Amino acid sequence: MLATITCAALLVLLTGCATYTIEVENKSQRPVDVLIEQDQMGDASIQLANRRMEKGAKATLGPFEVPATDPMSLRVRDAGDEYSVPERIRLEAGVMRFVIEDGPIDAWAKMRVVELPPKGDKRNDDSGD
Repeated sequence: MLATITCAALLVLLTGCATYTIEVENKSQRPVDVLIEQDQMGDASIQLANRRMEKGAKATLGPFEVPATDPMSLRVRDAGDEYSVPERIRLEAGVMRFVIEDGPIDAWAKMRVVELPPKGDKRNDDSGD
């Protein structure tokens, strides 16, 4: 155990850390569960955040500082359907923005997660800032 901790600490010193902040808005007509997970090298994922979001809710999750070598992911699932398969999106370091929308009527998925451009980016920026 100590060797694993020492090795992990050494890896952090050599590679540095990355900071993640995730802004999410639920524009769908259903409550959703939003999870942020850190995938550790060789170990089980660590859940850093778990938030239930009602329709119309906005949330900022983070900032989270993790080793730069550990991938991070956003998972979103229908809170009212325990059998729903969560949508998983790989995250990049920095601030990322997402909107959860209802899925198209002819699609299998009840909802979809759409990444928005960073604040200040004029491409489809609907932040109102």
